[in-house]
Amino acid sequence: MPLSGIGFTSDVNAEFEQMDVMVLPSLFGEGLPMVVLGAMAVGVPVVATNVQGVPEVLQDGGSIIAAPGYTHPFAQAICRLFLGLEDCFTIRANAWHHRAQRFSERSMVAGAAEVYDRILLMARGE
Repeated sequence: MPLSGIGFTSDVNAEFEQMDVMVLPSLFGEGLPMVVLGAMAVGVPVVATNVQGVPEVLQDGGSIIAAPGYTHPFAQAICRLFLGLEDCFTIRANAWHHRAQRFSERSMVAGAAEVYDRILLMARGE
């Protein structure tokens, strides 16, 4: 039976909550992968490729990172989750915690404010 997409949804979190794992097999071009942050916000384990901004988002045990362009290791990473070779509950908890600590709306605003504060201090010569 062929897979079909769900189409447009206004409740993305509800779709993430249906997932056992979120997979991002990018070859390049992921600055700050918002889809990964969305999955992490609801505690979905992520398997993604090691490209650009992905490793920064997916550190601290909240995911599995595979080399881009190599399908076998990527498939093995997914299988490790489903075979229970990775602690899925720990990965979920770590993903949620890491996203809340570093990439939540509150932490992103605080980080931006810190940058502006440093710029103002430099402009004043402090």
